[in-house]
Amino acid sequence: MDALSLREKLKQNWLGRLLLLVASKIYGLGAWFDRACYENGWKTVKTVNSRVVCIGNITAGGTGKTTAVLLAATALAKEGIRVAIVSRGYKRQQHKDEVVVLFDNPDADWRSAGDEPYMMSRVLNQYKVPIVIGRDRAAAATEALRRFKSQIILLDDGLQHHRLKRDANIVLIDAKNPFGGGHLLPLGNSRKPLTA
Repeated sequence: MDALSLREKLKQNWLGRLLLLVASKIYGLGAWFDRACYENGWKTVKTVNSRVVCIGNITAGGTGKTTAVLLAATALAKEGIRVAIVSRGYKRQQHKDEVVVLFDNPDADWRSAGDEPYMMSRVLNQYKVPIVIGRDRAAAATEALRRFKSQIILLDDGLQHHRLKRDANIVLIDAKNPFGGGHLLPLGNSRKPLTA
């Protein structure tokens, strides 16, 4: 049984919903504390000498982030702007703690980058847009700036990543369920409260 079907099974009775609600409150407290640490200077926010635009969502699941990142990168590259994409490389199987760069590399392996960054590099290869993958997106952005002198860095799915200072956030929402059912994970689909 996967996590989604377990969640749906738990929602079917009051005790299961109560457990999910308690877990949602704990998740929310953790998300609030993480954000407060950066806002109050207890954790350091890294600034890079480039514009950083985050394209993300506040709910779990697909809202078209990858398509929006591809569209933005293509439009910027066509205008002659040096753009790079920074991604975590979710579910990559190799080199998880390293910064991996996909740029003009026909031998690149999706296992070291993640399937979405690999696919983006194939689509954007004609525009010479580098994809820099790293769990530490501040380090990945620094590498993009060092190697490619990027004028704009697009942070793919980084709304929950507060360590890298951003100049703008573009928040995509699911038109059919814009705020994840009004609850944080795991009761609802929201990864952040609306106040964020």
